[in-house]
Parts: sequence; structure tokens; C-alpha cells
Amino acid sequence: MHAGASLLSCDAAEAGCLEARRRDPGAALDNNSWAMIPVDAAGLGLPSSSATIDIPAGASVAFAGLYWSGNTPVGADTATLGSALLAAPGSAPVAIDAQQVEQQGTRYLSFLDVTSTVASGGAGTWSFGGVAVVGGVGADAGWSLVVVLEDAALAPTRVAVFDGLQIIATGSSASYELPAVAGGSATVGVVGWDGDSTPGDAVLVDGIPLTRAASGAADNAFASYADGAVPIAPGDSNTFGFDTGVFAPVTTAGGRAVVDLLSPAEVVILGVVTLVTR
Repeated sequence: MHAGASLLSCDAAEAGCLEARRRDPGAALDNNSWAMIPVDAAGLGLPSSSATIDIPAGASVAFAGLYWSGNTPVGADTATLGSALLAAPGSAPVAIDAQQVEQQGTRYLSFLDVTSTVASGGAGTWSFGGVAVVGGVGADAGWSLVVVLEDAALAPTRVAVFDGLQIIATGSSASYELPAVAGGSATVGVVGWDGDSTPGDAVLVDGIPLTRAASGAADNAFASYADGAVPIAPGDSNTFGFDTGVFAPVTTAGGRAVVDLLSPAEVVILGVVTLVTR
């Protein structure tokens, strides 16, 4: 399960911003079209936002990872990049510190294992904020909870969480694989940044393009959609360069499920790829 939200948006005072947030026809959808600014959608102070997770009855939390990323502020040290606030459903925010902070060029990725926190906090709306972000034209920033659930009533399943900061340059790709069963199924999830409305980027399993339920598209895998995101205003769905979510499952062909991520026309910054085979 993936759930998260953006920490930046366009300025509502600018003409066309509200239309872009709603993805109205003809609106400028990309973060490159706007001077992005921090939002305080969760009321924790700039920046902050919220997302909702669902834990089915009978399931327990086997793993929960919290990931956040953005452009690195000038002069920010590791402690600053790893500092944040997290609020469980119905609870006050608490200060947290990342276990790991990675940096490449002008990007950073922070990670904290929050398995016990999510197990005790449970389903509902989680809020996050208080992190180091940089606004401006083309900027992006966002956070995601990646949750692995365990349910004894379900068939045996293999789950892999591949995480770490990986920049997929224009025209390049990344690949992952996990044992599978011919005729079984594979479900892929991603957490990524800097995707936009440019078509061509794709996630494939055994060469089959995957479709995000949020967008319905197989030829634009990173199009600024965040599963579980609580909108800034009703109708908003554009997360301006931030993606987190799960693709529709596909049937596996053999004993290995091979996942390829392709980006022929834009840079994509990966933080997490999840792969579930059964």
C-alpha cells in the first residue's frame, strides 16, 4: 500500500492555478509551469499535507516506511534534511528524525522505519510536514508511507521493497525482479518525483505496460498522482511532480517477474519500487 501527498503547489492567487490543481482541460499541469510554493494543507505549518491509509480487518502491519524528498536547500545539513513532523490519525504531531538521508546533486531522500508507529496509529488520515523544501519554478517535494500488510487468510505472497535515491536520466531506465509463478500475478508500486504530463515514461512487467488506476494511462506512469492524498481543496488531484501509488496487477509469464521503468522524455527521481508476486 502506498499513500502520500505533495508538499508544494502553485499559488492559488495566480491565474490558472486552481484549474491546474483540478486538472481542468487546457490547464498548465506541470510543476515546470509554475513558481511552486509550500502548502500547509495539514495545519502543521509550512510545509504540510495529509494522506489516508486503509488497513483491512484481519490484516496487520508487517512493515511501514516513511519517505520524503525534494530539492536540497542551500547549506542544509543531514540533520536538517532528516527532520520532520508526523501526526497519526487523531493525534498531535511528533518530531521525528530520519534513519537515513541520501543526497545526489540537488536532490535528497530521507527514510524512517515507522512500522510500530503505523501499527499503533492504524488506519485513517496521517499528516506530515516540517521538512526542508525549496520552492520555485519546476520545484517538487512530497512524502509517502509505504505499508506492507500481513494477513494469514490470504494466499502466500512475495513482497519486495526496493528503496534508495535513484535518478533516471532522460532516455535511461531501471530494472528490478522477484521470483514469480507462471500464471500468477505481479503488482508494482512506485514513489517518485519530477514526473509531469509528458507521455512516454512507463512501468512494465515482463514487457507489459502497467496502468495506474488514478490516471488510466499506461504511457505516462509518472503524471503527478498520489494515492490517498487529501486534496488542498475539493476536486484537486494534481500533485505537481510527485507520484506515489500502485499499478493494476498483471499476469506473470514465468519464474521471475521483471520490472522495467523507462523514461525516454523526462528525468524521473525514484525513491521506492515495490513488487508483490503471488
